[in-house]
Amino acid sequence: MSSLERAKAFLATTGKRAALMVLPLAAAAVCAHAAKITPTTFTAGCSGGIGTPTVTTGSEPKGNGVEFTGSVACTGDVIFFQSSGGSASIAPGDSIDVSWNFNVKEPADETVNWDLEVIGYSAKGVGVLDFYTSGSGTGNAKFKGDETSDPVSPKKMVSYSVDLTFYFSTSGDGGPADPTVTIKSLDLTDPRDIPESVPEPSALYLAVPGLGLLLLKRRKSAPRI
Repeated sequence: MSSLERAKAFLATTGKRAALMVLPLAAAAVCAHAAKITPTTFTAGCSGGIGTPTVTTGSEPKGNGVEFTGSVACTGDVIFFQSSGGSASIAPGDSIDVSWNFNVKEPADETVNWDLEVIGYSAKGVGVLDFYTSGSGTGNAKFKGDETSDPVSPKKMVSYSVDLTFYFSTSGDGGPADPTVTIKSLDLTDPRDIPESVPEPSALYLAVPGLGLLLLKRRKSAPRI
């Protein structure tokens, strides 16, 4: 075999070895997909009053989670928004971010109290997350805020439900209130949003030394031509 033939054979063999070494490293470098919270049906209504309420609701993906919107106008003392059956994938020890932005209008400027509860469930339907917050103000007010839930425990969260309720005091004449509640946004998100194009740092630590050893071995093993 001539020197040129030996060199070609060496390059062919080295290329195969390089592929065998680099492919596992490339597989390790695929980043983990961040968990998701998916949209589901968002319903609303009014109770404690008369007539038929005017209701609009919606839910759609937003970033790494879901955004709920809606509006209810009615003659009544309680306005509620509810959602259940949404899917999720939140590991034990991780939390979710909850943010809200809604307006309340009531002509008589009655007092309003509200509470928001998000419950996460395991695959067996057991509660593994319970987020709760509340507030109060006059009947014409804006409420906006964000909080992070306690960690999911002890099992993975695979579904969730949302309950948001507004309670109005009766009007001065003893009749029901006439409120309008507009949910500009109610967001549930997984804060661990990792872009798919970015590899895990641990994979990079493995890949760089491995490629360096490959190049060093190739240099030492190269035939003299």
